[in-house]
Amino acid sequence: MQALPDVNVTIIADRFGAETTSDGAAGLWEDLYFSEHASGAGVTTVAAYQLWSEPHEDPAWKELQHFSLVVNCTGIGAARLFGDTEMYPVRGHVIRVRAPWIKSNYFLDECNYIIPQTNTVVLGGTAQRGDADCAPREEDRQHIWQGCLRIMPSLAQAKPEMEWVGLRPGRKSVRLEFEEIDLEGGEKLRVAMGEEE
Repeated sequence: MQALPDVNVTIIADRFGAETTSDGAAGLWEDLYFSEHASGAGVTTVAAYQLWSEPHEDPAWKELQHFSLVVNCTGIGAARLFGDTEMYPVRGHVIRVRAPWIKSNYFLDECNYIIPQTNTVVLGGTAQRGDADCAPREEDRQHIWQGCLRIMPSLAQAKPEMEWVGLRPGRKSVRLEFEEIDLEGGEKLRVAMGEEE
């Protein structure tokens, strides 16, 4: 906030810190452009490689890359906050390791990934629909570890730092709503909300 003293930010949440999905998840933003303030907020860009075992179609979001769109997602809390009965939890399990030689993102099919961050590398993962259990499981740990070793065998030398399990929002269909709110001076506040898995 010191870099942007004129910006007034209020954060409203039912949890903060280590209890949030943002704290444990890798924080991956695919194909987004950042403002000149991104580095001050801790945002960095790294090369990413999506690896597929078989031919695969382009991702659905590829068509959106020419638009300026910001979507504010409430996450799994939207079920309670907005009475969204179509939402369900998607259990995500990751392992963080110390592996400073990893400098790029790697994705194998839709199951395993390696995402370097400032001090650790996130190894993932799981996407277990309808499962709200936040306790680590040995079978998931082995799935993550063995899958990531297939991508990057040098991870066998990595030092484990922590293990984390959290919940992402799942939904049968995409929900996207947009609202413009008139502000003083003729300005408009644009609010977009969306949920999908």
